[in-house]
Amino acid sequence: MKAVVISSNVGIIEKIKALEEKFEDMDFTYSDTFLHTEFDLYLISEIVNFDQTQDLIGDIKNITKKKRAVIIIIGDTEKPFNVVKWMRSGVADYLLIEDLVEDILKDSIIGSFKYIFGELKSIPGIKNINTNYGKRVVVKKNNDWKTLINNKTYTMSLVLVNIIFPDDATGRYSKKSKEMVVSLIKDEVNRVAENFGGSLWFWNGDSGVMSFHFDDYINSSILASIYLMGHFFLFCVEKLKLNEILKIKISVHKGSCLYNKQNTEQITSDLINSIVHLQNQYNTAENLYITEDVYTGTSTRLSEYFEKLDFFEGKMIYRLMR
Repeated sequence: MKAVVISSNVGIIEKIKALEEKFEDMDFTYSDTFLHTEFDLYLISEIVNFDQTQDLIGDIKNITKKKRAVIIIIGDTEKPFNVVKWMRSGVADYLLIEDLVEDILKDSIIGSFKYIFGELKSIPGIKNINTNYGKRVVVKKNNDWKTLINNKTYTMSLVLVNIIFPDDATGRYSKKSKEMVVSLIKDEVNRVAENFGGSLWFWNGDSGVMSFHFDDYINSSILASIYLMGHFFLFCVEKLKLNEILKIKISVHKGSCLYNKQNTEQITSDLINSIVHLQNQYNTAENLYITEDVYTGTSTRLSEYFEKLDFFEGKMIYRLMR
């Protein structure tokens, strides 16, 4: 198996070189620039410069288009938005520099290969496979929502998004300008939902609900929520071009829900009632809350970014840590 370490970070290089003998039959190459030669495993040091990051994301996407290869980013930024950015570009895992110890690195490589290639009985170069790795998140786009039948109950993860305007917005925004801002935000929420395999189910006033049903729907809903929360600031600056940044709050809940493509303004269910109650009574501006039902189905690679907060309807709710 051919592996390449792409890094100019001496600490990363020394740590991996010290572990080489633990990975039998794995041939390591080291480079401080990106190599377009085909490898089975890429261990890449994270870049913080924006332009260089965009170039690296482009290189990663080119790799994943040409062949199925395992790409792991090694960085020092423990932020969920950062992890989502790399996962969306095709990266299988994100490790912190301090994670470069034998057990964690083996665990990451094994889990990443299984994520990319499916269940494997063995991986060349690695002995003593431990299958207790965190669940990888598989996001599939272009799901056919037309296959869902009206007035039928489906298990879904719902994401409620609320726009929070300033208290004096009525006097500062004309009705037309506010409607335009809301329309642009609605379009952006719809784009995010589709990019993570979901759908903007309905929109009412200053809030809307994204629904996720297909494949790894719980983790897809979490990734979409984290991305939207982290991306919203730039959206306000670059797209809306507002003098002040608007705020949002997001709640995620999972359960059975009666689905209807039409008459969305009249949709009611216990699941929707619960998420609205959570959003209105508990959640606050610039926060992302998830219920216990969502948390228990979340990959450990995402759940570690949430903290226990309080009880809601007899179960724990969790908040994304800042």
